[in-house]
Amino acid sequence: MTDIREICTKCNRKFSPLSSARGEEATTCSNCLPGITELKLEKKKRKNKRNLNKHSLFKGCEAPEDIELLFLLTRIESPEKKQAMLDHLCKGLDAVSAQVFNGISQPKFSETLKRLNEVAQITGELLERKLAKFRALHNAH
Repeated sequence: MTDIREICTKCNRKFSPLSSARGEEATTCSNCLPGITELKLEKKKRKNKRNLNKHSLFKGCEAPEDIELLFLLTRIESPEKKQAMLDHLCKGLDAVSAQVFNGISQPKFSETLKRLNEVAQITGELLERKLAKFRALHNAH
């Protein structure tokens, strides 16, 4: 069995060469290609940024009035789903207890919580933008 791997001219690691679109042989591994590392880091930053949510809803920390307002911005109409969210987010029940007490499945509970968090994120960003505009106007005068 013949080893078709080449040695990278930059880092001396073995790699499987791939021909380029122009038919040229590759002489460097994918780790040493210009821009690849930067692209990987940028992708990782974007992924981490998406996971960091400033306006997340927290168990037991939310006001019922705020959750009711978020429901108005969604198509969530099921009384069981609404009560499970109120029990979890306002009263502080753990997720499983809120699901069992209100008779909803775990996937439906998770889907509802995810949707509320999405709406909370959007409304939080809107609020931040309006507040920034207000502060800019206030500081200008």
